[in-house]
Amino acid sequence: MSASNTQFTLVLPMPTASASNASCGPRPGRNPYLHARIHRGAYRAQPSRRHYIPKPDGRQRPLGIAALEDKIVQRAMVTP
Repeated sequence: MSASNTQFTLVLPMPTASASNASCGPRPGRNPYLHARIHRGAYRAQPSRRHYIPKPDGRQRPLGIAALEDKIVQRAMVTP
C-alpha cells in the first residue's frame, strides 16, 4: 500500500453536558468582559468609522466601517 492511498480519520471525543463543566471558567476565544456587558444589557455599539471612496464622476461615496467588537456581537445575535 503506498503512502498516497492511505486515509486517516481523526476522531475526537464529544463533550458531555455535566454539572462539572459549568464551572470550568471562560471558554477559549470568548471575551468575558464583552459577554458580561451583553448579558446585563450594558453593551452599546461603538460609532462607525467613516471612510470615503472616490467615484468616477469626482464625488465621494461614504462607507461606514463597524468596529470589530460590533461585528462580533452582530454575528453572535444572528447565530442560533
